[in-house]
Amino acid sequence: MQKDSRVSKTTRSMRVENRCLVLSAIRERRQVSRSDLSVMTGLTEAAISRICRELIDVELLVEDDDPSGNRKPGRPSINLQIAANGAFVLGFDISANSQSICLVNARGDVLARRRLELDFSSPPVQTLKLAATAANHLVKANRIDLRRLLGAGIAVAGVVDAQNRYLITAPNLDWGDVDIAGVLEGELGVPIHVESRPRALLQAEYQAGAARGKRNIALVQASLGIGGALILDGNVARGEQNAAGQVGHLPFVKGGELCSCGRRGCLDTVASGHAILTKLRLIRKRRVKAGHGAADAALLREAIKKANGGNARVFSAFQTAGSNLGIALRTVAMLLDPEVVILSGTVMRVPCYYESVVESFSRFKDIPIVKSNISEEDVGSYLALDAFVFSSTLDFEHIRTGVLG
Repeated sequence: MQKDSRVSKTTRSMRVENRCLVLSAIRERRQVSRSDLSVMTGLTEAAISRICRELIDVELLVEDDDPSGNRKPGRPSINLQIAANGAFVLGFDISANSQSICLVNARGDVLARRRLELDFSSPPVQTLKLAATAANHLVKANRIDLRRLLGAGIAVAGVVDAQNRYLITAPNLDWGDVDIAGVLEGELGVPIHVESRPRALLQAEYQAGAARGKRNIALVQASLGIGGALILDGNVARGEQNAAGQVGHLPFVKGGELCSCGRRGCLDTVASGHAILTKLRLIRKRRVKAGHGAADAALLREAIKKANGGNARVFSAFQTAGSNLGIALRTVAMLLDPEVVILSGTVMRVPCYYESVVESFSRFKDIPIVKSNISEEDVGSYLALDAFVFSSTLDFEHIRTGVLG
């Protein structure tokens, strides 16, 4: 008698979802017993036992005696944890200010990192291929079994269509209409997840940082330009043109300076790293619509050093820009009513900028405002772990075939 394919498909889907549930629960607690897993997931102890045995057999999980010494009387407590060598992902960080690749295991440990110096004056496809070559060298140098390299996450400073894994535009890189996933999949031979840098950072904060357990969060990333991302009612907000959360283009000064978007007086023109460089006359005011430019990143790093070194003129420029951002965030808070506002980005490395944001914002509304503790260089790996290890897309059969083979 032939099995009902619908039943088989449902059974397979349940197995996949339950496997993801168990892995995610262990990731959250780092070490957990089978009995605690049953309570956390709502699955029976028999189901937990079967799933964990499958994951141990393919070396995604390992057993460890309870290191706390708090064993209950009777049978010793055996904890489960994510294996250090069971699965790996790559994370790419691509912005005007920094470019890097990291190799990460399923525990989230960074095994290796390589900084890049990408030439954004070259065609995007050529630049991406060079980044992929560097990533392949990183994988080879660390002797990673390619059957256990499950994917790569790309966090790029630009407007991204994450569903189609496509870069719409990145003005600061002078990139537009780039099939990032298509290029890198062909070079790396693994699936690719692409996301805008601010959204990637917010998702990392949601998974392991200041946004954990919250459902309404606003994140602002202040570097050469000002980006942003939102989670509303537990869902990442994207908008009709994938531009939700772009607070840098809120109108701020009537008839102000020309912005990279082509309008005048946006927040970006008075609160960003580019605005600070302009005020200090380290770069000229815009005369035409243009991105911030990768060449300005080095100037911003120097300005940050001077501000932190006590240069009064530079200090004042950062302070004023931070105050402007704090004022603008009042509007964001009024419209969105977030549980927390997270601040990130290169410019936040200057204490007076961060403190000015907090001070001018806090006069208005009693909403927590915190600085991100997650490195922007690591957010690509968070994307990849969420997409290819701790999700229903985990290529379990591929790993198992490799183990059995």
